[in-house]
Amino acid sequence: MAIFKTFLITMFSPKKAAFFRFHTIGRVIRYIFIFMLFIAIPYTVSFSLSILNSFQYVEKSLKEFTPGFQIHNGELISDKTEGIMRKEKDLLFIFDPTNQLNKEQYLTERNAVIFKKNEFILINDYDRQALSFKNLSNLTISKRDIVSWLDTFSEIFPIIIALLFILIYILAVGLQFTYISLLSYSGVFLQKLLKRNLSYRHLWRLSSYAVTAPTIIIVCLSFTSLIIPAPLLFYMLLSLIYLGFIISKTPKSKKAH
Repeated sequence: MAIFKTFLITMFSPKKAAFFRFHTIGRVIRYIFIFMLFIAIPYTVSFSLSILNSFQYVEKSLKEFTPGFQIHNGELISDKTEGIMRKEKDLLFIFDPTNQLNKEQYLTERNAVIFKKNEFILINDYDRQALSFKNLSNLTISKRDIVSWLDTFSEIFPIIIALLFILIYILAVGLQFTYISLLSYSGVFLQKLLKRNLSYRHLWRLSSYAVTAPTIIIVCLSFTSLIIPAPLLFYMLLSLIYLGFIISKTPKSKKAH
């Protein structure tokens, strides 16, 4: 409950957040770990769903639509030489071992699984990923091999997601601590500009809370269709502005009076 109250204050009340400079370092660090935990969860869920959707698209296409084939010497080889195009609900499937179909037939698709002569293309929610078969030139891979790998992947998918969450969380916490330290150094110049006299330890504590609102804004924007040209620069600017608001709510130094 105290963590949630702290979160609300850092989001909406810079004046009250200014008093957080007196928090113990343990309390501040605990807040960072818990806050980043809640940030890591939606990212992991979103990324996991994206992987799962891609996996299901490929698995469905291979098992239901794709004729027998093998990848050998960097090329897709199949007895079926005519191109196959099939649309089912929101998924477009293309099997084109002789490159007969034009790119215009699938570039605007939201979700697509495409097997071409020299590459495999997966489009998931307009995000296009391509794998060149030339990278597999030393291997011979059949449709049966790929189906077997997908079955194995489905069995270990929960373990992969758990490991992925741990990795994202550790990375997020590490980056946040690094950024807070950099922001607190910027706070040294901000406090001089605002005629305040805060120690670095106070600035570090305030910076730890000042990144709350900017982080929430960036996370929310990442789940929308809005494109930020320079997200890191935007995040840094928001953090500096919010830290400036908090610092401005602290008492002025005696020299400023």
